Amino acid sequence: MNNDELVTAVSRDAGYTEKDTALIIQQHINIVKEQVKCNHKVEISGLGTFFLKKTMKRQGINPRYPDQIVMIPGMQRMMFLPDESFKKAVDPNYEDRLRIYEMLGEDYEPSKNSSKGTKVNKEKLVKITSEKTGIELQAVDRILSAYIRNIQETLRKGDSVLICDFGVFKVRVNKARNFRHPEDPKTKVTIPSFLAPYFTSEDVFD
Repeated sequence: MNNDELVTAVSRDAGYTEKDTALIIQQHINIVKEQVKCNHKVEISGLGTFFLKKTMKRQGINPRYPDQIVMIPGMQRMMFLPDESFKKAVDPNYEDRLRIYEMLGEDYEPSKNSSKGTKVNKEKLVKITSEKTGIELQAVDRILSAYIRNIQETLRKGDSVLICDFGVFKVRVNKARNFRHPEDPKTKVTIPSFLAPYFTSEDVFD
């Protein structure tokens, strides 16, 4: 799904014009990038957390000339950590997989994002978007909720969502794995394959 297709789908879902939908989505993207660039974590329920990751300048090897040492510049890049509701919405085997993990006694705590900075949640994001676009809060909330829902549904089908000037949401297919039952080592337990959502940003900040 590309940007235009996303706008059309969200507009139809939320019941607002494509013009207003496109404006809100673009403003939402701009706000997320602005907040992340200021080292604020943007937490959007149903998707996850966008945050800034900094890498230091370091030495590397030129892949064409392995004997040549090159300096790789440091950078600041927007990263993304999906929340549990996003994982659940995308993966049809989510509940079955959780039950098997619990039976095996495996730790299945969600990954923690250790980046520091002010948190910006969906409610605050809706408010800022409404102020910048002049569109009422209820409309912004409905459009952003439909935006999240359409991303979830598209990824659940195994497709990707490309958002212009932002990045791409995709799913990674993790293969099924076999384990021995902890109480009966002769019994094989299979954790089914699952879809894991992730996001690749287009932005590298100065």
